[in-house]
Amino acid sequence: MYNLETFYPTLSTWFRKTYDHLQPAVVYPYPYGSEHPDDVVFDSAYEFPKTVLLLYDQEPFWSSIRWLDHWAPRFAEWGSTVILITTQQWGTNLDCYVNKYNWNVVSYQHHYVAARDWFRGYRNHPLRQRVDQRCPTHHFSCYNRLFAENRPHRLQLLADLYDNDLLEKTAISFPSHDPLTNQSYSDVTGRNDIQNILPLIIDDDTHSNNSHSIDVETANTCAIQLVTETVHDINENYLSEKIFKPMVLRQPFVVFGPPRTLETLHNMGYKTFSTFWPERYDNITDHDARYKTAFDIVQRLGAMHINEIEDMLHDQRMQRVLEHNHQWFYMQHTLDKVIHGLYQDIVTKLD
Repeated sequence: MYNLETFYPTLSTWFRKTYDHLQPAVVYPYPYGSEHPDDVVFDSAYEFPKTVLLLYDQEPFWSSIRWLDHWAPRFAEWGSTVILITTQQWGTNLDCYVNKYNWNVVSYQHHYVAARDWFRGYRNHPLRQRVDQRCPTHHFSCYNRLFAENRPHRLQLLADLYDNDLLEKTAISFPSHDPLTNQSYSDVTGRNDIQNILPLIIDDDTHSNNSHSIDVETANTCAIQLVTETVHDINENYLSEKIFKPMVLRQPFVVFGPPRTLETLHNMGYKTFSTFWPERYDNITDHDARYKTAFDIVQRLGAMHINEIEDMLHDQRMQRVLEHNHQWFYMQHTLDKVIHGLYQDIVTKLD
């Protein structure tokens, strides 16, 4: 069984033992997701390593990253060759760091790897219903926790659902204050009318709306998941664990994320829903236009009667896509391909 806790230590042990002649180091944040410069594992037998595996694979590349801004100049001062391990294949902010410090890059889908560990207990969850037995009461479900700082699409989506009378058709989680900054919705947007209805909580005592948990019971009554990815308004090729939750739940989804999100999923072997609604939003690089095109789909689906949504959900073509994604997520081959690819790409860079 795969365990995320052992992933970095295993990678580090392999790299340091196999390439000791390169005076190696493996550097990554700990605890998971930390951005403080002191919260870093520096695994090396050398004070000034010549070759560094730098793992920045847990978060998207923002314009400034606190712990990278601290450590990157040190690697440059030591003359270290840095191989950056990232979850992104491309991105404007990623390119800024790589070009500034002349780093080599290896990418892999870290959040798929993490999700395989976090969600392993949901494959045969006793409360899940078969897709062909679901009788949805809501068109959509949507999960949001952080909404300030770099996440304006979540603010906008809540406002658009509210203004277009779609909230009653959506089971949505949305806090009254951002957990990270403690800003209220009205602090950021000026919308007191929406602030007055917050927080919105999906009524499921078993689900805490964090990265590690999945809301099984709500999926039984909500047909389509609206995925508000971490990134939307920046050009970074980034997938989080959020995109894999509807796959585990066998739910169709519309993504509010960066351009080419669906393309990335297709390249990984997943299928999406162009048979049932247009997905051209994925190729639109203008952030406002991409958002509007995706929300047009939400409006179109929201205008349908819930019985029509149920018929769509029960359609054999839809069920084949949902089953494929669910099985592909849990296949050992899928996990092996990602992890083996990471190791091979590191070796290729070193060679």
